[in-house]
Amino acid sequence: MATGFPALNTFRKKARRLAQLYDFTAGLYLEELPKLKIARRGAKPRDSMHTSLGTITHSVNALYEYAKDQFPNRLRSLVLISLVAQFEAFLTDLITEIADRDLSPFADSQPVEIPRGRLFTTPSIQALQESILEKDRRALTSGGLEEFAKYFNRRFQIDFKTLGISYKTIRELHARRHLHVHSDGVVDHQYLKEFPTSGATVGERLNVDHSYILSAFQLSIEFASAIALAATKSFPTCTRAVKSQPGRLSLHTGSTKICMIAIEIDKSPQPTPQQILAIPLPASGRIAAALLGDYTLRIIYKDRVATLTIGADDDELRWIMYHLRQVPGFTTRFVGAV
Repeated sequence: MATGFPALNTFRKKARRLAQLYDFTAGLYLEELPKLKIARRGAKPRDSMHTSLGTITHSVNALYEYAKDQFPNRLRSLVLISLVAQFEAFLTDLITEIADRDLSPFADSQPVEIPRGRLFTTPSIQALQESILEKDRRALTSGGLEEFAKYFNRRFQIDFKTLGISYKTIRELHARRHLHVHSDGVVDHQYLKEFPTSGATVGERLNVDHSYILSAFQLSIEFASAIALAATKSFPTCTRAVKSQPGRLSLHTGSTKICMIAIEIDKSPQPTPQQILAIPLPASGRIAAALLGDYTLRIIYKDRVATLTIGADDDELRWIMYHLRQVPGFTTRFVGAV
């Protein structure tokens, strides 16, 4: 059954809260202006005042002028910066959620540099996979929208330019945010090169007006929805389903200890949980011949890693670990006692 991605709902909620913050704060500016105008009439040039917070002294005349234009402009600038940050967080969350459904888009021949220390100390293949994905996400957030666009097109065949939303408008929104982050909104040559018909000039401060920020909210949500819909069509279900099956062991008292072992499996075709439980364990001294399933309470199998809950005494556990480590394509490790 096809399902949506939680990352989209998270982004929508965050964008709505941000819009509420903008609406409420901008509304306060409008409410305070008449009061400041009255206070200004009888104020002398150097008269000052404090807000209810009292953290800073304000010039009455200057505060009135700032509250008319500068403060609302600065508020919209900060809201735009936060909105784009939330959108990029949505994209990185979506990458994680796609990987939770299907790892095949990430399994290419591109080399990855991993320090020897990481390889020798990483507890599992899944930890390495997560490390590689985290490296991707960090690189993308520092690269901006264009890097995300290339990544989604290459990995997921999702083309940002063909989603029915003006990609040029989205690019301009992100470029304007870049100006406000790095140059306080002042236009540079790169912006004019990308958007020559903007009407802006180099050195001019490109403000974010009320209609622009409202449009930015709407466009960002529509664009995120279109990306999530395309991802849902390409990855409707989870191919990384967890397989779980009980073994033949029942809990009982005595010298038996309950512990967990993990088997990383590097062989094709991958064995089924039933085949793993049927692995023979030859007799050794006082220990009778058995099958792995005879010592297993439950096996959980996901992404080439089988985690078994084992019931055995110390000698039996060493015997089991020894024989599993002889199986070609198996890397077996002790996880811990339960």
